[in-house]
Amino acid sequence: MRKRPQITTSEAIEPIYISEKRLPCGGALTLGSWNNRLVVADWIDGWHHSTIMNRLQKYTKASVVKSTSKVIETASDWLDAYFEGSKEAPDFDLLFLGTDFQKRVWQLLLEIPYGETITYGELAQKAGTPKAARAIGVAIGDNPFSIIVPCHRVIGKDKSLTGYGGGFDVKKYLLAHELGTDIENLPFSDCSRRTVG
Repeated sequence: MRKRPQITTSEAIEPIYISEKRLPCGGALTLGSWNNRLVVADWIDGWHHSTIMNRLQKYTKASVVKSTSKVIETASDWLDAYFEGSKEAPDFDLLFLGTDFQKRVWQLLLEIPYGETITYGELAQKAGTPKAARAIGVAIGDNPFSIIVPCHRVIGKDKSLTGYGGGFDVKKYLLAHELGTDIENLPFSDCSRRTVG
């Protein structure tokens, strides 16, 4: 049985504030904060957006209010700096709401350096579960912090570009941006299968 984080009554009263952030790579993220921590940065049109938002409300039991917050503004500023070429890691609090395994995988994603990639198998090794590359892929697909927790840096073992919640073209854009190259010059092969990433 999955364990849920313990949430006090006073925390549950606080609403989840959400705001939309348009990005130069195309599309927009829903940025959400709860109790002074970022809880979501997910693609509005992403194929798993409703699943992530439902999980967020399930864990917090909080209402959703369209508004901004200091944490949302800080995350928005960080995204602006990222697209201007900053390689700085996020300097705001993230609240991981998921299983222990998901949280471990998301934490490992934060350790992938800017401009570098890792395969699902390599990430499974780092997680201490070398035979669980598929489970790693599922946890990556459940990542509620696109770009900030850089799941776009995970590729297939054959250097193929696997799927991404923001879409295949956005993943290519982000990797080209970080590598300082054009999309046509990416050193990865296209992959037509839809794999979480």
